[in-house]
Amino acid sequence: MNARKGGLILLGLLASLCLVSCGGGNSETASGGGIGGTGYVSSGTITAFGSIRVNGVEFDTGNALVSIAGRPAGRGNQAVRENLAVGQFVVVEGTVNQEGLSGNASRVSFTPHVKGPITELVVLDPLVIKIIVLGQTLIIDKKTVLRDTTAGALAVNNFVEVSGLPDEGDVIRATFLRKREDTFAPSAEVEVKGMVQNPDFSGKTFRLGALWVDYSRAELFSHPDAGPMVGQWVRVKGRLGIGARMEATEIGPADESIMFKADRLDVEGMVTEFVSGADFKVGSVKVQAQESTKFIGGKIEELAPGSRIRVRGRFLNGVLIAQQVFFHNPVQLESRISSKDSARRTLSLSGLEPITVTVTCLTKMAPGSRGFEDLRVENFIKIRGDVGTGSSVVAERLQVIPSPPLADSVVLQGPVEEIFRPNLVILGVTVDTSSIPGDHFEGFTGSDRPSEFFRNLQVGDPVKVRGKIAGTNQVLWEGNSLEKGS
Repeated sequence: MNARKGGLILLGLLASLCLVSCGGGNSETASGGGIGGTGYVSSGTITAFGSIRVNGVEFDTGNALVSIAGRPAGRGNQAVRENLAVGQFVVVEGTVNQEGLSGNASRVSFTPHVKGPITELVVLDPLVIKIIVLGQTLIIDKKTVLRDTTAGALAVNNFVEVSGLPDEGDVIRATFLRKREDTFAPSAEVEVKGMVQNPDFSGKTFRLGALWVDYSRAELFSHPDAGPMVGQWVRVKGRLGIGARMEATEIGPADESIMFKADRLDVEGMVTEFVSGADFKVGSVKVQAQESTKFIGGKIEELAPGSRIRVRGRFLNGVLIAQQVFFHNPVQLESRISSKDSARRTLSLSGLEPITVTVTCLTKMAPGSRGFEDLRVENFIKIRGDVGTGSSVVAERLQVIPSPPLADSVVLQGPVEEIFRPNLVILGVTVDTSSIPGDHFEGFTGSDRPSEFFRNLQVGDPVKVRGKIAGTNQVLWEGNSLEKGS
């Protein structure tokens, strides 16, 4: 978390540089791990295909075994393309090279969180839908990758397959949804995975969320004769029974169990339990941050229940010792509210007027910050969020600062859309860098001259810049202390 004087900072590729500075050797390996371990494991959502990209690493899958719901589905790139999709949460076993941008996958495993009928659907606001499938509550929003449907076309009794990330309330934030059929057939096989709760060994039942599972006739894989134990991650196949009950035919360990056998982990997820910035859980993985842990794209004090992050480090005695913590949301905004539309739940910020900020029912209000209804023009706020349509931003976290240290300050972080030196455009805001001192530019590896900065800059790179209001809707971009982002 080193403070720097730069006024404009190029944020891309920093994940790999942190890996080089903090790691050792030429690769982290799935076969050369510590005693009893499986080496390197990366768990996260698929963001792109080349071979496959997970957690910023492009894995060569030319010889990778693909496992779907615990069963082999082929090997190599063709099996990857035929069985996997962007947005699905997968577990990758393999190696990652020293630069942290590429690796080799020996196995890629995917199991949907749920595959079954939608039994309840509620539109929470224009950008958020809640559905219930097999007793699991799931949230569909603008980040959900949809296949064979649209958000508006979803309906009760659709047969869907969903993958996602559990949050602090045990709600699945869907990263991927595929509609398999318009209408669910009662005889169809359903699937669910989760952490075992309330096991009854004599009655041979346990609970996954609001779903009761009867495993009296199920085939058990890798479980003791007594049955699944509390806290175990399991995948279950079967048929729907009467009420909120599933008659299991097969139970085995979920893909998440692979992580607990690793020596090195790179895990994406949401903060599900939070004691402090040094003691929290991501998904089901306990994380311990140390003084040497690097927080990238945010600060330790910004960690909170529900934060979507990625953690990389060593897995020792059931705890992930974090070397790097990457904040997921790529947009950061700081300024005063210049206008508010209560009907649309949108805000504009001074100096950043091209950007429309949408506050949804999922937006986390920081401690001391009340709801949207209590926000007032001239409130100074900090926002962390995601890029929406055009120059819009969907707020993930919002904090009101009653007494900001610099009342006229402005912070903007987001992906670059246009470059025409000395100007660049971020989220529709034109940033004139001619006011920034020449020694206040930071590139991939540290301080850059402006010419080097612009030579390395590409459209899509995330950039963070700080300035102050210098007139009506005008910002003088200048040097200040900046935090590198992911």
